[in-house]
Amino acid sequence: MFRDSGSYISFFPEVDDLVSSRRLLNHVQNLETNDLADPGYTQGGVSIKLSLGNVLRLIRPIIVIDEGHKAYSETARLTVQGFNPRFILELSATPNTGKDRVSNILVDITGTELKKEQMIKLSINVFNFDRADWKQTLAEAHKKLEELDKSAVKFQTTSGRYIRPIMLVRVDRTGEDQRDKTEIHAEDAREYLRDKLGIKPEAIAVKSAFMDEIGDADLLSNTCEVRYVITKDALREGWDCPFAYVLAILSRTTACTALTQMIGRILRQPEAQITGVPALDQSYVFCFDQEVQKAIDAIRNGLEEEGMSDLGADVRAGSAGAAAEAKRVMVGRTNKFKGIRIFLPQVLHKNGKNALRPLDYERDILSGLDGNSFTKREEYTPDEQEQLERILTQIDVRKKEFTRTVFS
Repeated sequence: MFRDSGSYISFFPEVDDLVSSRRLLNHVQNLETNDLADPGYTQGGVSIKLSLGNVLRLIRPIIVIDEGHKAYSETARLTVQGFNPRFILELSATPNTGKDRVSNILVDITGTELKKEQMIKLSINVFNFDRADWKQTLAEAHKKLEELDKSAVKFQTTSGRYIRPIMLVRVDRTGEDQRDKTEIHAEDAREYLRDKLGIKPEAIAVKSAFMDEIGDADLLSNTCEVRYVITKDALREGWDCPFAYVLAILSRTTACTALTQMIGRILRQPEAQITGVPALDQSYVFCFDQEVQKAIDAIRNGLEEEGMSDLGADVRAGSAGAAAEAKRVMVGRTNKFKGIRIFLPQVLHKNGKNALRPLDYERDILSGLDGNSFTKREEYTPDEQEQLERILTQIDVRKKEFTRTVFS
C-alpha cells in the first residue's frame, strides 16, 4: 500500500514538476516522499511517492470500521487519521462512550427492534440443574437438541426451509497438554458425546486457538453434518451461525463469564425470519450448580455485550431458591372501559348461617387438612431426582419479570 508504484501517476504532478509537487505537499502535508535511498528519488529533494497510501490521503476517503470499539488505541487512531478521512463510520455493539474516548452515536439499534425485525431468537430459556454434574448437563442439552431437530425436520416438510439446530459446548480447556481430571477438556466432552450419547464423530467439531475442525465448512449447508461445536473462547466475536440454538455451559467456575461472552452466539434467527414454531423461535442455555440470580445477571451482561442493553434491562432476577416473587403491575384501562364501574367477585367463607368473610387460605383450607396423612419420601429414583432438581427460567423482551418453574 505504501510502496512507490507506477500505477498511480495520474494522481500526482509530473516527476520533474517540482513547483507543483511542493504546492501539493503544502496542501496535503502528510504525503510520503522518497528519500535518497529510494529508487524514485529525484534531484531537488521533492519526490512524492506514487503509492496507494498517498492516493488515499489525497482523495480523503470515507472509512467504515467494523468492531469500532477496538480502534481506540493510539496506533489505531493514528493509522485511521493518517488517511485524512472525510468521514468515519463506526460499527460496534459496544460503542466506546468513556470519558476520554467518546463515540458520537448516530444510530442505536435496540434489541426490541431486532426482535421486531425477526433477527433474534427470544425467549431465552435457562435450564439449571442444582445437584447435577457436567455430564448430566450435557445429556440434558443433547436431549433438547434432539427435540429441536425433530421440530426442524417437521417444519421443513411443511415450509421447505432447512434448519439444522446446533449446540455450542463451552469447556474449561482445549489445549493438547491441558487435559487432566480437574478441569473439563474439549476431548472429555467429545468422548462423552461420542461414546455415551452415540453422536457420530463427524457431527462434532472443536473450535479453539489450538484446533479448528470447522475450517471453511459452511455450517448452514444441508450437506454439513456438524451439530456440536466445542469451544472455550474462540466464538466470542465475529462468529455467525444462525443454526446455533443451544448453549451448554460445562464450567462451574466460569459459567457466568461464558454466558457473558457467548450469549449472542445463539440469538440469531435463521434467515431473519421467524418459523412460527415456538421451539424454533427461542434459544436455550444449560448450566449446572449455579445460582439462578447469577445466571440471570450473566445473561443480562451478555445481552449488553451484544449491544442489546434494552433486553438486558428487562431481565429481572427473582429469588435464587424458591420461585420468583410475584410483582404488582399497574395496568391502565383502555378508552373503551374508562369511567365504567366494574365489580370484581370475591371468594368468601361462610361462618355460620349468615356471617361471611373473605376466604383465608391458611385458616380455612390448610387447617382442615390432616397433616399426618401426608408422608415424605426419603429416597427417589434417578429419574425422579432429576425431575426434582430441574429448574427452567424463561426470559422474554418487554416483560419485567422472568418466569421460573421448578419441576417436582
